[in-house]
Amino acid sequence: MTGAATIRGRSGEPGLVGARVYPTVELNGQAGLDIQSWLNAGYLDFVIPMSYTCFVVDAQMPIDWIIEAAHEADTSVYGMLQPYFGDGRRYNTKVEHATPEMMRAAAANFWQVGVDGLYTWFLDWPLGNNERRILTDISDSEQSKEGNKHYFLRQRADEEDAFERPKDFDGAISIDDVELVVEYDVFPNSRG
Repeated sequence: MTGAATIRGRSGEPGLVGARVYPTVELNGQAGLDIQSWLNAGYLDFVIPMSYTCFVVDAQMPIDWIIEAAHEADTSVYGMLQPYFGDGRRYNTKVEHATPEMMRAAAANFWQVGVDGLYTWFLDWPLGNNERRILTDISDSEQSKEGNKHYFLRQRADEEDAFERPKDFDGAISIDDVELVVEYDVFPNSRG
């Protein structure tokens, strides 16, 4: 009997089996994780694609492949909303939490690509007005569409090989089938 069958077959409320996995097929393969086989075998009830090397919110995580594969296997996908903005490093333990507008932007993108729910952690504690606003705004796909959004380009990681991401950005962004051209300047290691 598999671990998944044991958890689902326990007495009382049946359990659910989920996995936090990398956002790309390549990264999962490098880690020896065959997500497609797990989905095909019915081992998982849900998956959460995320990167373990950076806790910066990513509104453009490349997870279309896993949404399609998981939904074909009747498995839920939860978009990961990392808590920080900036490069994710802790300079003297100071971190910059993502604003409600940044989290709303990422949530709206995740809902648009077809996730079944959202997952977040490490919000500033104790929860204040901003954190409660974030949780309210991201809780519903229709609600995430409303309000201001702050999209930003992620800074390249120090360990680029840890990410499977496009290295070039041509300045074109498509939101709700409307193409926008973004002009930007790059300031290396800018801390604002």
